[in-house]
Amino acid sequence: MLKSNYPIGAAYALLILDFTLLQSTVFGQCSISGLDPSYCIDDPAVTLSGTPGGGTFSGPVMTGDDFDPGAAGVGVHTITYTLPGDEDKYYIKSIIGNPWGSTSNQTAMDNAFGPRGWIQEQFETADAATVFASTTSFVFLEGSDGHANELNTFLIANLALIETWVDEGGCLLLNAAPNEGGDINFGFGGTTLEYPAFSGSVTVVDGAHPAIL
Repeated sequence: MLKSNYPIGAAYALLILDFTLLQSTVFGQCSISGLDPSYCIDDPAVTLSGTPGGGTFSGPVMTGDDFDPGAAGVGVHTITYTLPGDEDKYYIKSIIGNPWGSTSNQTAMDNAFGPRGWIQEQFETADAATVFASTTSFVFLEGSDGHANELNTFLIANLALIETWVDEGGCLLLNAAPNEGGDINFGFGGTTLEYPAFSGSVTVVDGAHPAIL
């Protein structure tokens, strides 16, 4: 990666950086952000973050979450983000059944974490303190179809706990396509699901957004 602020003829060293994601299971999914594919030797240190949270970084001159290109030196280096194998993953819905009678969410959880590699709970009976604990890395809250009122009740009772858990590194998937109830406060600075709100025609504002691709 050549930088335009170097004068013509100036000597510089280029640090080529590679990275590897190590996972505790072949079904695991994790990613590293804040990491460029290459750095110049005099670039400042960078702070990396891993998703889901709770993992640890290792590699040349890694100090916690910080990587220092200058200290690592010229060459090809590997940075590893490792998730512990004993973290819990939850899928939570209402006790009434599956949204629209479909088990596609359970199939997706199996694909992501492996059969029996996650825990299914119900809004009506789940212990929120156990679910949103430091030993949990991922939670999927499903409030679609006839599960919306139950999701709303669960959020009203536990939103502060959920927000703190996410702030501390937990990974939350919050989903709802309601067929009951009304607006739902999703928290996190004033995010609201509006229901009912229907349209026969919509326009995508940002076609490059990851939700569209």
